[in-house]
Amino acid sequence: MRLPRLRVIAIGALCGSAVSGCMADALIKQPELAIVPGAPAGWTITQNTPAIGTTITDVKSGGTAVYLSGAFQQELLSVTLAQYIKADDYRGKRVQLSAWVKPRNITNVVNSGIWMRVDGPGLTLGYDDMSPRPVVGYGDWRQVFVVMDVPANAMGIVFGALFKGSNTLLVDDMKLTIVGTDVPSTSTINTPIVGSDSVTTAARYQDSPRAPVNLDFENKTALRIKSSPLLPLPIFARG
Repeated sequence: MRLPRLRVIAIGALCGSAVSGCMADALIKQPELAIVPGAPAGWTITQNTPAIGTTITDVKSGGTAVYLSGAFQQELLSVTLAQYIKADDYRGKRVQLSAWVKPRNITNVVNSGIWMRVDGPGLTLGYDDMSPRPVVGYGDWRQVFVVMDVPANAMGIVFGALFKGSNTLLVDDMKLTIVGTDVPSTSTINTPIVGSDSVTTAARYQDSPRAPVNLDFENKTALRIKSSPLLPLPIFARG
């Protein structure tokens, strides 16, 4: 399968009156990123856009990280990376999604970080998109977390990264682990929220794996999942 051509673009350093990623002189100059736009293997994205993809230039470990960027957009739009798994092996447990992130002069933030949602029969059972604690500014790689319970009636878990802001967020080395109740939940909902009907939710997870894949973004040989207009957006983006 022919992969997208590698490009070198000064993400986070583009300037122009209509480009949301334009960097002011006061911001820290960032090196250019060599990028491959599009979804990493095993992942899906909300839309076909160069604003999300993989890079080999700046990584936490291994050879590849994910970038999410506002530098390609005429206006601030959300870009979302997501992966769906069945909840079978996680029901009745508390799960933690972690990732290493690196901000590159991030400003004008609406969302910037990782996210996770637990879906039940017609219900959203848990959700956190780090909106109260977004990744902003600039700095070195640091680890972030979202934590929530997976109730007995959970059907699936969707997780990933999302970004709506200026400049660029890098993400690498995600992990989804079971933790004890001594680790505080970060879910922003205390009671279930009505969502898609149970038939739609069941269909969404019917072909999903039981365990996550390519969390370190190093798998370059697997088929890249195409973006889907039917990808359910995080709660904040729903009409």
